[in-house]
Amino acid sequence: MSNLSDRIKFHLDENVENAIAEGLRRRNIDVTTTAEVNLIGASDEQKTTFALTQKRVKITHDADFLRLH
Repeated sequence: MSNLSDRIKFHLDENVENAIAEGLRRRNIDVTTTAEVNLIGASDEQKTTFALTQKRVKITHDADFLRLH
C-alpha cells in the first residue's frame, strides 16, 4: 500500500509562500515551485501546462485563475 505522498505531486505558483513548499518537503511530499522551474513571469496557461505534463496538482492564490476554467 503506497502512501499519499507517493501518489500526489504538487506545483506551487509564485503566489504561494515558499514556506508551504518547505513544509510539504519536510513531510516527503514531491513539490516544485514556479521559481525553481524557471516559470516566473510565464502565463497561467504555461504554468498549468507544466503542472499537467508533470502530473502535478497546481496550487495557487491567483484570483484570476478561475477564468481559465
